[in-house]
Parts: sequence; structure tokens; C-alpha cells
Amino acid sequence: MLSYQNKWTILGVTASFHAWHVLGGVPYSKLLLFWFLPTVLSAYQLFYFGIFLPHRETEAGYRDRHRSRSLYIAPFWSFLACYHFGYHWEHHEYPDLPWYQLPTSVASR
Repeated sequence: MLSYQNKWTILGVTASFHAWHVLGGVPYSKLLLFWFLPTVLSAYQLFYFGIFLPHRETEAGYRDRHRSRSLYIAPFWSFLACYHFGYHWEHHEYPDLPWYQLPTSVASR
């Protein structure tokens, strides 16, 4: 995850965080609760459900060129987990398909 960040991004976010406190009068507790914490949790959510689980190699190895698999869970839970990113094989096979149509691509196969 750290490879997606650089020092200027981190510096800018840190400066914004403190500017909201100093110039805007927003308490640090609210900044942590409503800005920092959701940002960090959503990044881990995307990494876990959208990258780690779908690309984790099974004992049988990879079955196709995408080196990924889908997590076939109910569409409601799939949406909550990461905007249907659990339909990961479909995401690689049909990259032009919007995220909200990924569950329908399974039904059409």
C-alpha cells in the first residue's frame, strides 16, 4: 500500500489535517473520527477484498491468465465488501464493465 503514496501526498494530507484544526477550529478528535479513520479503513478494505483475497494463490495454483478469482458471495454482501470488487475475475475479463454490472456478468456466462 505504501508504494501508492509518495512523500508529497503524505505531506499534503498532513498539512491539510493540521490546517483544518488550526485555521478551521475543527477538533483533532473529529478529524480523526470523520476523516482519518474512514480513509485508513477504506484503504484496508479495498486492499483486503479487492486485491489480497482475489489474487491470493490457492494450493491448486492459478487457473487463468488473470491470476485472480472471484469471491462469489451474495450481491448485497459483495456490494458492502467493496463495490462488487469481489467479482474480480469478471473485473479483469470485462474491464470496460462498470462495477455495478459485475454481478450481472456472472449471470450472463
